Parts: sequence; structure tokens; C-alpha cells
Amino acid sequence: MPRQTGLANITLANDNAAGFDDVPVGTTQGVLTVEDNAIRVGDVNNLPTASTGLQLFPGDPLLFVGNDYGDFLRQLRIINDTPGSNGVLKGFFMDGFDRA
Repeated sequence: MPRQTGLANITLANDNAAGFDDVPVGTTQGVLTVEDNAIRVGDVNNLPTASTGLQLFPGDPLLFVGNDYGDFLRQLRIINDTPGSNGVLKGFFMDGFDRA
């Protein structure tokens, strides 16, 4: 059974692509939600810009469950969809996964 390994929080204070400062060791899954202002999502190999990447709006979920996404969560990058808007992405990380 999965258990929570930590909390996820990114608040974009500038218009550079940002990632999570610390994804706990053992994390394999994540449940995230855009809380404030639209963002765009990519990874370290495909950095998002204000016009590229997956666009998400407040209330949109971003789910990484059912498989081992630990490395991807460490490489996840987000950016403001609108420059200066200070988007917020929050959620939690988990370990283990159940393929019922």
C-alpha cells in the first residue's frame, strides 16, 4: 500500500522554469494540483516556455500514479503560462504502487 513521502510545492516567483527542490528518496508517485494561475509543464529535456509545454489551469490535476514516476518527478519543470503571474502547483508524493 502506498504511503505519503512528502509534500510538493512550487510557487513561481519569476518567469524561469522551476522544479521541486526535493523529491524524497523512495518517491514513486505524485498527486499534484494547480492552485493559482495557469502554468505550463515540461521536463529538463523539454523545458516549457510561456507558449510550449502542457498547459494547466487552476483546479487541474496532474497525476503520476500506477507506475514508478520518481525520476520523472525529479525532472519535472513548470513555468508561468502568463509572465509574472506566479503560478502555484501543490500536492504530495508517495512511495510504492498497487497495480490492482
